[in-house]
Amino acid sequence: MNRSTVVGQESIRPKSKISLRSLTSKAAILEVCCFLITLLFIYAAISKLRDFSTFQLQLGQSPFITDYAVPLSYMVPIGEILLALMLIYKPLRLIGLYGSLFTMALFTAYIYSMLNFSYYVPCSCGGILNSLSWEAHLWFNIGFVVIALAGIFIQVHFKNKA
Repeated sequence: MNRSTVVGQESIRPKSKISLRSLTSKAAILEVCCFLITLLFIYAAISKLRDFSTFQLQLGQSPFITDYAVPLSYMVPIGEILLALMLIYKPLRLIGLYGSLFTMALFTAYIYSMLNFSYYVPCSCGGILNSLSWEAHLWFNIGFVVIALAGIFIQVHFKNKA
């Protein structure tokens, strides 16, 4: 039997160039990106809140943000938790991804500035991140900037194609 004798064969094939498998892969990658960022923010916020007085003290020792240490000591963990919740709640996911990108870019710029322009480099990160060197921390943050960018790209692309 040749192709011309099969009735309706062409109508079964999807019209779109994007396959279901491709959409599923993108959705899975998006979920992994959001999960990793959520995990990072929840872990970081809990670490900061568990030893809040040390976090606040270390922020106060930073030469660039000394004057803003008290409000930042509240804003940073609260912001991290809010961003994590946005990443979990799908209608707010894109906003959460943009907020995560902005936050991680700020953290990365801060670390870069501390490494290159500061005479004193206190670490106000909690948990296991506290054990990283500043250079390793910089690369860690750059990695999460890339993850946030990938999540944004996939979210925008996936939303338009689904």
